[in-house]
Amino acid sequence: MRADEEALARMRKKVGILECEHDRAEKSRTEERNAELEEAENQIVALERELDDAHHEITRLNSQLAHSPTRNALDKARDAKVKLLEKEKDDLQECPNGLKHKIAMFSQCIAKRSI
Repeated sequence: MRADEEALARMRKKVGILECEHDRAEKSRTEERNAELEEAENQIVALERELDDAHHEITRLNSQLAHSPTRNALDKARDAKVKLLEKEKDDLQECPNGLKHKIAMFSQCIAKRSI
């Protein structure tokens, strides 16, 4: 019986050692996971900061572009072209009206000569 008790004590000691090793390994895995999560969170924060910086830079560049002399010159040139095209359109619309008037006058002249 004494041999059984000694074997049982050795087994309990071995189980205790294995449980300690298991706990240490689990703690180590948990620490590794926590470190990986912390690193991932830091990367996310850095990427979010970088994205914010990019948005600010885009806004700054759009503002700069909107107020640049080149942009103003392009806008003026576009507006002048639009006005020119609108005048040309008006002139072209008046042309058929003028022709109709001339045809009517010509028809009246021919009608008077026929009489």
